[in-house]
Amino acid sequence: MQEFPDADYEELTEQFGSPKEVVTSYYRNVDNTCLLRKINLVKTVRIFCIGLIFLFICFWGYQTYIICQAYSDAKNTEIIPQGTVTIYENGSSNNHDIENQN
Repeated sequence: MQEFPDADYEELTEQFGSPKEVVTSYYRNVDNTCLLRKINLVKTVRIFCIGLIFLFICFWGYQTYIICQAYSDAKNTEIIPQGTVTIYENGSSNNHDIENQN
């Protein structure tokens, strides 16, 4: 487009051919090893992304399991009071009962 700033689509297809022809010509002339490297790179990136997603799902599942276990343990725990706290009207509390029982 920089070489032909005023050219429209029809003039470009006359000069270079249709987009399908350009792509076909590219694949005919490209080095096969270069093309295979690009394909392998895409495959490697895809496998890496799938692995990363799998690890994220495993981590999320493990965290969910730990939270459910903690909730289940807390739900089944009986709370035993250790002492009494007396709260007076002025807002102060008498913690001597708790300290004496420990």
